[in-house]
Amino acid sequence: MAVSTIIGRACRRNANILGSIKRWYSIEPPESISGPKLGQLGVPDNLVKNPLSFTEKIANRQIVDEEIIKVHNIGFPFTSKTASYKNRLKTYKKYSSKTELSEDDRIGRTSKAWLEEEGPLHKLRIAEHFGIFEHLFEGAYFYPIEKLVVAYDYDHDFVSPVYYGNRIYPADAQKAPLVRYASDNNTKWSLILTNPDGNLIDNQSECLHWFIGNIPGNNIEKGDFLCNYLPPFPPRGTGLHRMVFLLFKQSGEINFEEERRTNSVNLQQRTFKVADLFKKHSADLTPAGLSFFQTEYDDSVRETFHKTLDMKEPSYEYDFDPFYISPIKEYPHKEPFDKYYDRYRDKKDIGEEVLKLKMKMMSPFKPYEPEFKYPGAHEHYKTQWGKHYKPTWLMRREMMMNRRLAQYKSLP
Repeated sequence: MAVSTIIGRACRRNANILGSIKRWYSIEPPESISGPKLGQLGVPDNLVKNPLSFTEKIANRQIVDEEIIKVHNIGFPFTSKTASYKNRLKTYKKYSSKTELSEDDRIGRTSKAWLEEEGPLHKLRIAEHFGIFEHLFEGAYFYPIEKLVVAYDYDHDFVSPVYYGNRIYPADAQKAPLVRYASDNNTKWSLILTNPDGNLIDNQSECLHWFIGNIPGNNIEKGDFLCNYLPPFPPRGTGLHRMVFLLFKQSGEINFEEERRTNSVNLQQRTFKVADLFKKHSADLTPAGLSFFQTEYDDSVRETFHKTLDMKEPSYEYDFDPFYISPIKEYPHKEPFDKYYDRYRDKKDIGEEVLKLKMKMMSPFKPYEPEFKYPGAHEHYKTQWGKHYKPTWLMRREMMMNRRLAQYKSLP
């Protein structure tokens, strides 16, 4: 009998229960067993009569984050050019044919073209990657349109330049750096060096390392030194710290007396927030330049804490979560019983066992002499019916003792 015939008979047999049959695969349920209406399910009547369109449903589901709305450009406007790479390549080829120019001159002119076309955008992306805007300006951003050149003296012939995230050790940043930028004498500037990771008192604040305000043009020596230079001091165990140079353009002379911290080495007084300063003087300050480097602990930090800050050097360690051990099983499957049950033994008992073995191997009257020069070559791997049979767990334990592994690393 064909399959369709069997299905058709079954459908006709149950037609009085399921309802009338259009086809053998399509059945209309009778009114007696029809489901509840939308109103009975708690759906509002206005939705039943006027169901929402797809566009309205999507609009209702859109979630607007207020933090994202607050993000805006607080600096100068900038428009990137899409043909940047091709233009720089043409510039380099243009000057590469001129033999009177050196390689440095060709690269320098190409770099200038990059700085004018795509440089601020690339710097912005790097700063966003390192979380500079998130931690300093509460999410607001700016385009570093001014080229800020910062370099620390390394020796008489070389310097340690500050780029955008390169590493400089505290020993190489003990003195104030050399800072250069293009400006005329009629413009006022402010320069700040801050560490968003180095405040030992308040984790939500920064540590101010350098602050110069009302700089006439690019003559930093004639600026108002509101906070003298303090070298980086990342404590041991805190990882990399970001040291950020910020260049602000002023609309005129600004009174910074409330921010003055001259000759202060008190970390409480150096607690600082760039966002608060900008909110206070947002009408007169516009961020224009950015450079930063990363630094981590070295031996010079101890001297900074003891001699400059006059305090004890702190040290930090990471508090790891305890190692997870699954509940013990009475019959573990495919687990060496000695290694398995060592997980649940008291560490003091294991240490006492190893210490007794160590005292047994050593003598106060003669130096320790190993039994074999090459103990791994004398291990017995015979079958169960051999003369020197040893179980697998015992051979593995002897191997760990001979190679001084795991708990046996302290053996002589």
